[in-house]
Amino acid sequence: MRKIMGLTYLSWKSMKYNRRKTLFVILTVALSVCLLTVVWQYLYSSRQRNIETAALDTGPYHAVYTDLSEWQMRQLMENPKIQESTQFPEKGKAAGVQILLKSDISCKNTLRDIEISIGLQEDQIHWNIPYLDAAEMKPQTILQILCIFLGLLLSAAIVIYNIFNIYVLQDIRLFGTMRAAGFEDWQLKRFLRAEGIAAGSIGSLSGVLFGSAFSSILIPVLGNTERTANALRAETTFGIAALSFLSGLAIVLLGIQKPLKTAAKMSVTEAMGYCPDYGLGSGPKTGRLKNEIWIWDLCRINLMGNRKKNRWAILSLVTTGVLFLIAASIIKSMDLENMIDNSIRGDYSLQLVEGEGRNKESTNSISTDMLKEIEKHSGVTGVHPICYDRLAWSRADAQTHLHLTEEFKELGIGYDDIDSVIYGYDDSFMEECLRRLNGDTAIPLTKMKKNNYAIVVENGVSEFKINDRIRLKNDSADGGCTEFRIIGILQDNITNRGYSGAGNDFIIHQSRFGKLHMDSRIQRAAVTVDQSETEAVKTYLEQLAGSSWYLELESHDELMADYEEQRNALRTSSYSLLGLLFSISVMNLLNTSLSNILSRRREVGILEAIGLTKGQENRMFQTEGMALVSISAAAAVILGLPLGYAGFCLFSRSASYAVYRIPVMETLALLFGFAAVQFAVTKIAMRWLGKNSIMEKISHEDL
Repeated sequence: MRKIMGLTYLSWKSMKYNRRKTLFVILTVALSVCLLTVVWQYLYSSRQRNIETAALDTGPYHAVYTDLSEWQMRQLMENPKIQESTQFPEKGKAAGVQILLKSDISCKNTLRDIEISIGLQEDQIHWNIPYLDAAEMKPQTILQILCIFLGLLLSAAIVIYNIFNIYVLQDIRLFGTMRAAGFEDWQLKRFLRAEGIAAGSIGSLSGVLFGSAFSSILIPVLGNTERTANALRAETTFGIAALSFLSGLAIVLLGIQKPLKTAAKMSVTEAMGYCPDYGLGSGPKTGRLKNEIWIWDLCRINLMGNRKKNRWAILSLVTTGVLFLIAASIIKSMDLENMIDNSIRGDYSLQLVEGEGRNKESTNSISTDMLKEIEKHSGVTGVHPICYDRLAWSRADAQTHLHLTEEFKELGIGYDDIDSVIYGYDDSFMEECLRRLNGDTAIPLTKMKKNNYAIVVENGVSEFKINDRIRLKNDSADGGCTEFRIIGILQDNITNRGYSGAGNDFIIHQSRFGKLHMDSRIQRAAVTVDQSETEAVKTYLEQLAGSSWYLELESHDELMADYEEQRNALRTSSYSLLGLLFSISVMNLLNTSLSNILSRRREVGILEAIGLTKGQENRMFQTEGMALVSISAAAAVILGLPLGYAGFCLFSRSASYAVYRIPVMETLALLFGFAAVQFAVTKIAMRWLGKNSIMEKISHEDL
């Protein structure tokens, strides 16, 4: 008897009776945990691959300290933050030691603290930069990962809340009966919590298993988009599996807290007599009654009478929709083709090899005669020469305009070491830049030729405004500076450049190079061709480049072919993750719509008894559903697109090739998907309702 009446047994029976609710919870948790598992495994696998690569190149250690005193050596050997230290003798010097820290969290700061505490000097310190860069876990990185995790966790918890909230409101009379039979508040909460934990456990386990299987396919594909010697393989640990599993349980426990309180706070009398408030008193208090009741009147009564439930349904749909659009905005910005366009403008780039391009003393150049010869060749439609030179900043201007990043500090780059590459464009490229800046070309090309006007290329770590002035050190004997006036700011992704300096790149007209005693050699020529004569021009340019050891030829199409596989892999994996996010949204919408219709059998039966036709029923439910979907979709778009742009801005800091594009197709897919699912689920629910007669519907009792 105890076994029959046990809370666990009742919870299991309730899960079987409410199969649809249980299935939605399991699927929602499984999809969320699957997504979390994939994210955790990718981050872990990528980090492990980077550490292994660095360890193979330079060794698995954080730093080496040399010429140590006995006291310094003893302090290092006894330091509790150091996991492993290897002592080695130095010829003619005191001993040195190689150390490995216990933790990679903010390990560079840890090294600095250790070095300061024992008085190490700069010449004694030798950091293993490749290993540090691969292994270090910066606090800001941990915070970003935590924000992603909490975002996924809370969005899934809102969906679970919506599912349980609808379930609790439907079965509130059942809970009243249970209270009347002697259930106490804690027993009722334990009963509902047991349902949630059971469903959450099944969903979490399914999500971990499916996520691990999905990762084993997806992560190696993602690794193909990165040009590294070591292949990326899916790696997992018990900690990742446990964290993902516990996340699923946390999703359920977060989602059911409010429904638990709702079920427990009603008195027995209130629960037994509970009936949804359809808002009949919310209309006008005076005036004549309507002679007819329209479909919209019925819809309005239901929508207004269930405002609280509908608000949470909308919130859950908006949350999943916003998350989908943020991910879509970032994925759309991954423009590998633009990254190649930045390197090669046109179809081919004929250029000096790197060593000759950087050697200002070299006399090798792409001559004007060669350019004329190329331009005359059949099939060539345009030739654009580019000059460039590298100049150092004045210290005062570097301090004014530039923020020294952690990477600069780690590499020992200070304000005295900031330099920039100055690019010289021909008339055509310069006019294009001016159009991008000013729309109608407010700064004429003639002024660019006659004045030291420069366009600064935004790099995310500097602050420039129009009409600012920047002084760059020239190569004159007196060590003077050339001053440039900033007449425009271009984003990093829309210019035709190759090399970069520590500071911003600048663009001036190439005619200024000779007048300013800069390296006026033509070092690159962008060549565009008639597509019908591509092969002939390619053969000609290859022969031209092959005749001079200091020239090389790059092809836009060949680079694109090299990146095609990586781009397709990236798109496949990215849209697979989007599909998971969209599936969570769809599951939420399915539950909301089905519950809304199937819980109103008695109402439908009464309406049919007074003359409501099947077609009118369908229009009523479709109108209600589409109203909720329209509000949810509109709010998701209004919030999702700006937040998506903010996500792009964060992403573009580490991917200069990124170009923001409004995720139009993804937005339309979300809107159409919501509308299509709503339309389809209403049709299905109406078909289920149609199997019952009017009397069966009126006499239907959820208990």
